[in-house]
Amino acid sequence: MDAALGAAAERIAAVVVEQHAATSALAEIVLSVFFPDQRRSLSMWYEFVRLEARSKRSEQDVPAEWPDVAFWVGTDCGAG
Repeated sequence: MDAALGAAAERIAAVVVEQHAATSALAEIVLSVFFPDQRRSLSMWYEFVRLEARSKRSEQDVPAEWPDVAFWVGTDCGAG
């Protein structure tokens, strides 16, 4: 049972990491198309939010290899 849970957790982590990469790429496209003049400031804001989520990650007990989970759990964006 523990092995099955571990394998499932690894698959979930892999999907989350892939989704994070896709989300970052999509954010860059949206910023460059719709906000070309503000791209730098918006990118800096996004990076600030990501770093803030990382600082809260230990409080939330989210593994480091789950960047999107940490982002949504560690910020108000995920509070819904």
